[in-house]
Amino acid sequence: MKIEKATRKSHFYNEDRYIVGDNYCMVLDGATSLVSSGIKPTEGSWFVSRIKQSLPQKCDNVIEKLEYISKKTYAEFIELSKIDSKTDSVLYYPSAGLSCAVVKDNKVQIFTTGDCEAVVKLKDGKIIRHIFPMLAELDKGALDMMIEYKKAHGVSMMEARKALNGVLIENRKLMNKKGGYPVFTVSDKPNFGYIKAEYNIDEIKEIYLYSDGIAQAFNELQIYSSCEEMFSGEVNIYKEIEKIKKRAKSDKTCEKYPRFKVIDDIVIVKMTF
Repeated sequence: MKIEKATRKSHFYNEDRYIVGDNYCMVLDGATSLVSSGIKPTEGSWFVSRIKQSLPQKCDNVIEKLEYISKKTYAEFIELSKIDSKTDSVLYYPSAGLSCAVVKDNKVQIFTTGDCEAVVKLKDGKIIRHIFPMLAELDKGALDMMIEYKKAHGVSMMEARKALNGVLIENRKLMNKKGGYPVFTVSDKPNFGYIKAEYNIDEIKEIYLYSDGIAQAFNELQIYSSCEEMFSGEVNIYKEIEKIKKRAKSDKTCEKYPRFKVIDDIVIVKMTF
C-alpha cells in the first residue's frame, strides 16, 4: 500500500490535519468556537492538534479511541477556557469533521462525520463517495441566501457574508442535534453519528480522504462538474491543490465563484492498494 498526503493552510495556523498510523489514515477539519475562549491560535486548530497527539500509532478500534479523546479534550477545554461545565452551548465548543480508513485483516473499514469525505475507487472503475449531506446542505442554503441578499441590496459577496453571519451561527447551533448535522466534538458523553462502510482490500484501487477544502474543486470553484469527474482518472493530489489555489486566487472577491471565504484549509490523503 502506498500513502500520499498533503495539506495547505490558509492562515499562519492550520485547522486541517492528516494522521497516518500503522494501520489507519485519517483527515481532520477543525471548526473553531463561535464564542472565543481565548485558546490560541484558534479552538479548532487546538482541537485537531490534540486529536492527532492523542491517537496511537496503531489502533484497531478508532471510534472507541475517539470517544475517549472527546472526553479527555472536553475536560482540558473546560479547564483552559474557564467555561462553566454546566454551560450547554455548542457555541463554545470546537468541532472537527473527519474521515478515516482502517486496514484490518483483509478488509478496509471507512467512516466519516461532519463534512469530511471518503472516496473509494474500486478496481472495476466504480467510484463510491461517503459523506453526510446535512452540513453541506445547510451551507448551500446559507450561500444561496447570501447570493439573493447580494442581488437584492446591490452589495458585494463579502458584504453579504457579513450581513448574513447570523445564519451561519444558527446553523452551527444544530451541531449533533435532531434536524442538524453530526460532527465530532468535545463532550463528557460522546455519542457521534458516522457513515460506515467496509470493503475487501482486493477490490480497492484507491481511497481518498479529504476535507471540504478539496471539495471546493467540484463545489464552489467548479474546476470539476462533480466528485466523480474529479476522481475518475489519475489523480495527482499535489497538482489538484495547485489547481484549487490558482482558481481561488483568481477570484479574491468571491464574486465569480460565490463562497464564504477566498480559500479554505486543505488536507487530503491518497491510499493506493
